[in-house]
Amino acid sequence: MSPLEKILSREPVFCFGSDTDWCNDTALQLLLDSFAHARSKVTVFATHSTPLLARQHDFIEIALHPNFLPGSTHGQTVEQVIEHVFALYPTAKSYRSHSYYDSQQMTEQMAARGVRYDANLCLYRQPGLAPLRHCHIDWRFPSWLDDNVHWRHAGSWRLEDLKRELETPGLKTINIHPPCVALNLPDRATLEMNRAGLRNGDLAFFKDRRHRGHGAGTFLSDLLGWLEQRHPTYHLSELHALHTQTATPSVDPRLVLASASRDIEGRPPITDDYDAADDQQRMQMVRAQYDRFRERGRYATSRDYNNREIEIDAIRRNVTGSRILDLGCGNGYTLLALGSVTERGRLVGVDFSQNMISAALELAREEFADQLKLKPEYVCADAFAYLEAMPPDAFDTVISERLVVNLPSWQLQRSLINSIIDRLPAGGRYLAVEGSAQGFKELNEIRKRCGLSEIPDRYPGNESS
Repeated sequence: MSPLEKILSREPVFCFGSDTDWCNDTALQLLLDSFAHARSKVTVFATHSTPLLARQHDFIEIALHPNFLPGSTHGQTVEQVIEHVFALYPTAKSYRSHSYYDSQQMTEQMAARGVRYDANLCLYRQPGLAPLRHCHIDWRFPSWLDDNVHWRHAGSWRLEDLKRELETPGLKTINIHPPCVALNLPDRATLEMNRAGLRNGDLAFFKDRRHRGHGAGTFLSDLLGWLEQRHPTYHLSELHALHTQTATPSVDPRLVLASASRDIEGRPPITDDYDAADDQQRMQMVRAQYDRFRERGRYATSRDYNNREIEIDAIRRNVTGSRILDLGCGNGYTLLALGSVTERGRLVGVDFSQNMISAALELAREEFADQLKLKPEYVCADAFAYLEAMPPDAFDTVISERLVVNLPSWQLQRSLINSIIDRLPAGGRYLAVEGSAQGFKELNEIRKRCGLSEIPDRYPGNESS
């Protein structure tokens, strides 16, 4: 299993592309500004030469967008078209054909020019999308969403309407054309109304004609802003590199820290000497780590999408009563899932990190505002102190998910468990979704039988486990 496949098995992977389609520089600049402002990456599939793509920018990668259709200005034969586009950008490593046109002759000749991967297919909103093995080149990375295809299906441009799909595991390769961003186009009819001015339109033209409601432009802006603290974006070449690494790291590259001074994907390391610290110092280190945690989204604190949903379903089926306390609630997703199906009672989440409480409130506001039947309460407090101040019989069910396992000693773990049980009423229930040394060992045994590498019991950034 490649590093990319490991990531795709549990979370979405985002890659943006844009076909220039002979657009003018004003429209292209507006699109590039969107990615620059969001500090996000984009692979530009170029049809023509422009000074905007001659400049070196870390967030821009250039690929080719040849037109093999009849009457093409790129050439009359496959050979002529390929020669033309490579003359424009000789160092390009990949391509997507105009209108996704495909043929065996074309891919064979692209492979002969050293092309090892392309993006020449659209599998519209396909769940669990992954790279496809190709008969001539090595891999094909299909588009998950293309603006031209999206409006053919009368798709919504409201980010809220697509968030649930966007958060599911799999490739989320999204293709957006510069005029669609510049004019915030909602549909093809609006494009045709403005087509005459697209070639020479200046900034005033795009500002005056820009659609005022939801469209491709607002969708891109909202999506980039939403992703900034949740998921990284990749160039197409980076996806290919992740997918073709022959040496699979023993630990997921998204989680391992290259050094103590550098964080990756919002998971800063515990920089102090965890082993040498006492229990209180260790707990302070872990709190500081979560206070620096940058990732957002329902799966930010537990990247295994399938396992997370299985856990929540098990909790939902096993809670008793209507008063539920989630100790160490993290980003609050468990209670939000319960609040989406529970109408009466009380849901309280407690976490010792104010950053995690803020993430829970943000998640409730941005993704569950219209779904909640019962709104959870969130409290920033130490679990021990909260239980100490809590009156007996205040809750029917207490939940902990990987809270006990992260306490630094068996003495503290036992103390917390006893404190939870002491405060439950007769018939109350404690649901401990935790980990154990025995279970961890058995998991690694299964991984070995499947030809997978073992998960180390600790690495930089998860010392508390």
